[in-house]
Amino acid sequence: MLSETKGILKKAGFTLMAITIYLLGSQVAVPAVKLTRHYQQLMHESSVSALAAMSGANLPKLSLFSIGFTPFMVAMMAVQLALLMKLPYLRELSQRQILLLQNMLTMLIAVFEAHLLVGSARLIDGPLARITAITALTAGAMLVTWLGNLNGSRGIGGMVVLIICNMMRSVAVQAGKLFHQLATNWQGWLLIIGIVLLSLGLIWFLVAFRLARYEDAQIRSYLPSYTPPLMYPIGLNLGVMMTFMIGTALAVLPALIGTRLGHRTLLLNSQFQIGFAAGLTFLLTYFFAWLQFNPKQQAKQMLYTNSYLLNVQPGKPTQRYLRRRLVSLTFFGALLAMGVIVMSLSGSLIKNEWGSILQLMAQLIMLVMFMNGLIDKLDELKIPRRYAKLKGELEDEVFRADLAKRA
Repeated sequence: MLSETKGILKKAGFTLMAITIYLLGSQVAVPAVKLTRHYQQLMHESSVSALAAMSGANLPKLSLFSIGFTPFMVAMMAVQLALLMKLPYLRELSQRQILLLQNMLTMLIAVFEAHLLVGSARLIDGPLARITAITALTAGAMLVTWLGNLNGSRGIGGMVVLIICNMMRSVAVQAGKLFHQLATNWQGWLLIIGIVLLSLGLIWFLVAFRLARYEDAQIRSYLPSYTPPLMYPIGLNLGVMMTFMIGTALAVLPALIGTRLGHRTLLLNSQFQIGFAAGLTFLLTYFFAWLQFNPKQQAKQMLYTNSYLLNVQPGKPTQRYLRRRLVSLTFFGALLAMGVIVMSLSGSLIKNEWGSILQLMAQLIMLVMFMNGLIDKLDELKIPRRYAKLKGELEDEVFRADLAKRA
């Protein structure tokens, strides 16, 4: 028990160190960059900065970690799709080679995004300054990706913790500006009270949504006949957190390309950005829900373990039943994810306090969803302790039963 506590404290200490490095790196300015009025106007008028914040990026302030985890998310999505397509070349690669390929793709995407950002900033110090800035942004993106992966293996929460820190900072800044803007008269104070109450209601709803699930009765034939059926749960929020991270990273790329091309391009059109991000979010929620809960794999596992759902035939009928359930239940999570993205992007385009309120509510929803994911990670750390406790209780019961027999 003591060794487990020491292990958890060691992981927590490493996570605090990773957070400190991330926060310090976010304050280091990119060398040779001079933020122009053109760049600041693009960040203010387009929704690219709102999208990027959801994947750990901070584009309005060009720092060493401004690109965030966006290149890694896009590269991971591309590799996952390639693996699902079962391309002949990838099937011959080992896990180590696939990770190397993913890292190389991450670096190429980071160079591409850094080039787009530097081009949008319109540096005036010549080609050497441009190369220096691109190199610094690329190195920062690779460093923060390495830091997030290292925290996943030696700390708690992986990249999610760093993204939560970035979002907490963004929510705090946004809330501070909004409250300062509203706290000028009694109507503003009433609106602030309403925002606080709405925020508490949203937090309660999201906590309940995290625990919401549809349950089917499952029979396990190897258990005694008098054993009551077990519950087979399917969550309503499958794939939502991964959609927020990877979906926004994918949606950032067209917006970044649009900032490089100029105001007149379709990629900077607000209706196009909202429609593209909403549709992408909706589809990705189903994609990640299917990755987390594959009906075919679940049906096979039931066959191998001599289990079946009550009133559902094993094999193909179970697979079809689970597929229908997954499609219908994931709709609620997909609708929530799409609504949050639309709220965030619409709020960034409305230049008054109502737009700020929309953005704040959207960021709060995403922050709570990410923190729910972090709670799941913390629960995983408790599994060995729970197992040891149950094992000890079982051994005590066996010992008492043995004593009763001897008596």
